[in-house]
Amino acid sequence: MRRLGVVFSSRVDSIPEPTTSAETTTNPPSTSPAASGQPADASTGQSSQVVQNLLAERKARLDAHKKEQEAQAKAARQADAQVRKEALEATPDAQKSADMKYALMQKKRQQEARDERARILKRVEDDKAERKNREAQRKARSLAKDESQTAATAPTSIGTSSANQSNMCAVQVRLFDGTTIRSRFPADTTIHDVVRPWVDENIGADIPYNFKHVLTPLPNKNIAVSEEEKSLRSQGLTPSATLIIVPVQGAISAYGM
Repeated sequence: MRRLGVVFSSRVDSIPEPTTSAETTTNPPSTSPAASGQPADASTGQSSQVVQNLLAERKARLDAHKKEQEAQAKAARQADAQVRKEALEATPDAQKSADMKYALMQKKRQQEARDERARILKRVEDDKAERKNREAQRKARSLAKDESQTAATAPTSIGTSSANQSNMCAVQVRLFDGTTIRSRFPADTTIHDVVRPWVDENIGADIPYNFKHVLTPLPNKNIAVSEEEKSLRSQGLTPSATLIIVPVQGAISAYGM
């Protein structure tokens, strides 16, 4: 051993030092198969065998986990299909009832919409009719006012041929309070039949009175009660005439004077 140590020492001293650190790090004596005293082929074979065993074990675990997941998914699908099947088989009446309820609701909504549309159309027609009626009344009042004004401004001629041929008589009457009312009557009617009831309706009071015919610029003419039975034409009230109501002398106190 001493001799071998001397030999090795002399040989180590004669070996030159490495030129670069890369060479030393590339082949470290402690990791080489020759320094460990084992053959390189045996170590490599053992390492590859270990790796293969690990890969096989991992593959087995993955395959088992995959099969388990597939089995669970298949069971879940089967359970879901069974639930849907049972639901469809168990609730046909409920589905039918729901469909009928929905159809009734739709029908009710449609009927309400039709009723609302009919109500709106009726209201529009009523508004149109009301506007038309108001317009007709306005035109009638305007026409009556124009005719009354024409009759009031037109001269009253007694015994003329135009008056005898007129079929209508425009009459305006001055009331107790100074207001004037106007209307048109057939020339063949009488004061007693048409004029006096019309005046009574507008006075609204039970006051005896007589009529006086205004004949400007001629003197006014009192119309006796017996003359009220004569036609308007025969009394010369056509085509227009202005009358004044005069309270009866015995009823002056009741009139409020």
